[in-house]
Amino acid sequence: MRTFFAMHCITRRNKDDATFNRDLERLGYDEAPLPDNQMPSKIDIAQGQIDEPLIEKGKYQAMFIGEQMRNSPNKIKRIYVAKQQRCLQTAQIVANELDYPVQIVVDDRLDARSYGDIAKKGMDSDKLKHFYKYPEVLTDIESLKMIAFYLLAPEKIGAEPKGDFKARIKSFLHDESYDFNDAMIIAGSDVWKFFKDENYFYAYKNEENSELKRGQIAVIDFEREKEVKTIKSKEQEKTK
Repeated sequence: MRTFFAMHCITRRNKDDATFNRDLERLGYDEAPLPDNQMPSKIDIAQGQIDEPLIEKGKYQAMFIGEQMRNSPNKIKRIYVAKQQRCLQTAQIVANELDYPVQIVVDDRLDARSYGDIAKKGMDSDKLKHFYKYPEVLTDIESLKMIAFYLLAPEKIGAEPKGDFKARIKSFLHDESYDFNDAMIIAGSDVWKFFKDENYFYAYKNEENSELKRGQIAVIDFEREKEVKTIKSKEQEKTK
């Protein structure tokens, strides 16, 4: 089974991604100075379920994903996507770039993890999580409370507990009504981190052993562990 994964492309809140600029320019993207409302943040601020559209560069990144899939020997039949606008836009652009029809299936189990007040205040969740490395996040007693709640009781600040987030992703992956063969999943970086942590991915389309970038495609295999167990049990039966 081959299932492809791509993160949604950039919005203003996402860290500016200079990857594949030449490919984007080839597709027509103009790297001219952007208006203020299109300038990406210089840090990867927690976005969570705050809904933002793709900026212009993000739309061309999505076109680049579509071009890669159009030129691939593997033809995807459907795209499973989170309901956030940035994810839907990415999926629609990818589908438009293909020269064959593709079904788009929206599933809110793929939604980004909610970060509650952290996202509303425009804070960097990675820095909060590793506050001992980034003392600048400790600006006052309120920021200290925010860190404590984020780490110990995220629901107190409107954030989704990590266990709940992981449970719904697993529920999506084990939904027997879905056919993941020759499919693509488009979601946010939280979902990608889940795949990495659970060791579901097994190959990058472009750069192996590198962090997945927006505009890049990974191949994931969430049945591998089950298949390995099946192979081992068959081998054990042979030795009996």
